[in-house]
Amino acid sequence: MRPGPIRFIWRDGVLVPDGRRAAEYCDSFGEGEIIMMERHEERSTVSHNHYFASIATAWDNLPETPENTVRFPNPEALRHWALIKAGYCTEAHVVCDTEEQANTVAGFMGHAAGVIIVVKGNVVKKFTAKSQSVKAMNKQEFQLSKVAVLDIIAELIEVTRKRLESNAGRAA
Repeated sequence: MRPGPIRFIWRDGVLVPDGRRAAEYCDSFGEGEIIMMERHEERSTVSHNHYFASIATAWDNLPETPENTVRFPNPEALRHWALIKAGYCTEAHVVCDTEEQANTVAGFMGHAAGVIIVVKGNVVKKFTAKSQSVKAMNKQEFQLSKVAVLDIIAELIEVTRKRLESNAGRAA
């Protein structure tokens, strides 16, 4: 049997395998076998694409300052920054003996995409943006993160999220 999700249709009170691979599923699972399932709701491709178009539109409209040029070299960097600012990230701490040592450790951590390094005293904090892939976020979490990210980015360019989304709709 091929890996990946198995699609089922609720029909006449039972879940029935969907598609041409139904016979393959019937051969793979034995009579009476218990199979654990998890509901997966598809995301809207239109909404997903519009989200990324909104981010690209915001990036195109960032004030051209040296700080923005370094901090946001592309729309992905802007999205990662906003995800972290919205709390959609993992956080790791390294406690050092001195502030100097913390700065050295931070320097070795590098500047990877989707990562923000912060040094406060003798503590180094590494924030890594959470993936918004279908596998990493369900439909509801993606929607919540999408709204939070667009709110933060819209504020950065001094417009409302609705205006940003509307402008992205015209650009798409």
